[in-house]
Amino acid sequence: MTNLKDDELKNNDSLGKLLSDYIIRDSNYAILLTGGWGIGKTYYLKEIFFDDLKERLKCSPIMVSLFGVTSIDEIKNRIFLEIYPLLDNKYVKIGKTVISTLLKSIDISNLYGNGVISGLVDEANNLGKKIKNEKLSLVNLQKLFICFDDVDRVVAEKLSMEEILGFVNSLVENSNVKVVLIADEDRFKSDTYRTIKEKIIANTVHFIQNYEKVYDQILEKLSLSNDYKAFLINKKQQIKEAFKTENDEINLRTLKYFISYFGDIYNYIQLNLNIEDLKAEKNKIIDSLLIFSLMICGEFKKGMISFYDKKELDNGISFFIEMYINDKKPNEGDDYRSKVLYKHYPKGDYHYYPSVYNYLTGGDIFEGSKLELEISKQYNIEKGIISKEYKIYQRLIRQDYLMLSDKEYRQLTAQLKRNALSGKYDIQDYVSIFYYITRNHNVLKCNLDSLLKKILSVIKSKSKEHKYIPSLKEHIRISKESKFYDYLKPIYDAIIEINKEASIRGKRTKASQIEYDLLNNFSKLETEVYNSLSQYELISLKYVNPIMFFRLFSKADNKKKLQIFRLLEFMYYEYRNNTDEDLMFLTELQGYAGKKSIDKPMNNSSILYKMLNDFLVEEMEKRKRWQA
Repeated sequence: MTNLKDDELKNNDSLGKLLSDYIIRDSNYAILLTGGWGIGKTYYLKEIFFDDLKERLKCSPIMVSLFGVTSIDEIKNRIFLEIYPLLDNKYVKIGKTVISTLLKSIDISNLYGNGVISGLVDEANNLGKKIKNEKLSLVNLQKLFICFDDVDRVVAEKLSMEEILGFVNSLVENSNVKVVLIADEDRFKSDTYRTIKEKIIANTVHFIQNYEKVYDQILEKLSLSNDYKAFLINKKQQIKEAFKTENDEINLRTLKYFISYFGDIYNYIQLNLNIEDLKAEKNKIIDSLLIFSLMICGEFKKGMISFYDKKELDNGISFFIEMYINDKKPNEGDDYRSKVLYKHYPKGDYHYYPSVYNYLTGGDIFEGSKLELEISKQYNIEKGIISKEYKIYQRLIRQDYLMLSDKEYRQLTAQLKRNALSGKYDIQDYVSIFYYITRNHNVLKCNLDSLLKKILSVIKSKSKEHKYIPSLKEHIRISKESKFYDYLKPIYDAIIEINKEASIRGKRTKASQIEYDLLNNFSKLETEVYNSLSQYELISLKYVNPIMFFRLFSKADNKKKLQIFRLLEFMYYEYRNNTDEDLMFLTELQGYAGKKSIDKPMNNSSILYKMLNDFLVEEMEKRKRWQA
């Protein structure tokens, strides 16, 4: 047996030395490299060990994924797909079709030594002489090193682990091939596997992730700006804490996904966010986006959330509002949302960014302008500046408010109260404003009954200017356990009632505008509907009068009928606008369309009525099944 000296390995690590020793040793067994999914087993072999292997031992390593394979023949094909780039180009070019076809019929041992030539050429028939006349400069296949990746992702119902190990045994025992199986061994449960494993796998190596090293290597290999790379280096430990599992490992696929996608967000804030009042807040904004992106990337790559299934993370702020207003200590809670939010935001400084969520979950491209609007709303930017009233509000709601001197804190709280009673804030902020005025044992010694009466008066005076907020009820929650419940509840009720009134006004306004455009400016409505899809606020007909809509359809000529139908189809195709109100609209409309639809239409007009009715029936059934 030949031993490898420490200095003969470019990367002097124990796993590299163990694998190198296995390769140069005369043996007839395989090695299992085990560890959790995505922690870097494959990355280590391909990006680190293979280079050393080629340079020091003159071996030809190949990586063969078994993900989804259903037969041994399929594995053979995958092996050959990895091998033939190592062969002489002329040989591959001439024999490609024959090789691909014949590989299924030859024994895998024929791939090694000169067997690959004789086995293929003997069965090549008409191409045999032509191939023999070429210069077949083959790689030394005796030194082939096969790594079977994703062994634990084979379709078990089609191909058992026992069959795979039997195939591996034919390689290592009959051909002295060096084989490493890469898998998470904890996923193999059968007793038969353990019995066969003892005969074929002599050594099970547990992969230990070197986060510091692999993190630096990933940054070096990716094309990143110097500024972004420096930022990532500085945030190395924070990123690890966000992604690490209970085994103190991180998924490298998730890490690379995050690094790649967050770069667009980081660079936009640094280079394009030029709002004067936010320049001093850039680092804070980036840190907020970093935490949010780490949470979303991690949960998305684990399959816990998706573009369509947000698990109420878009209403996450209500978790923290309830926690603070109700004087509760932070706790993990029992539901998924509470656990995830508390893990990433133990201090409660949470903010939801819709454009970032959509981008990271594959629902949209990154658009910096959308993010800038969200940040402007977060900081209450109006006409490019933060009002002085909201600067005071934001200073008091920050986690570091305790750094203020007693005098500063009292002065700012008094100013917050004066601003609030002057109507300087949006009504949805008044529940939390009452809390901030009275926290710390009512630092201003306010008469709470009087304060409540004045705040309610201010809220009601602002009712006409308030614009409807769809998720407001989710964002403001109060608990009966709160010591200020008797004061917070009337404020909450007033806000919700005003928001409901604004909703009704908005519905009437929207419905009236759509009805007007249907009659008088159809092309404008078309454009607005198609554009609204990209903004994730697809225009709906749920508040439009179905009778009016159907009358318009009936009176239109066939060209206009088709245009109206296509617009309706676009708005309601495949669960778009899937609300109870939309279903009610579709149901009423179908009642009218069904009376005009006939099974065997004889002209274009009747065909269009049938198209409308059939589409409505189909979409109604889909929505009813979905609700069930």
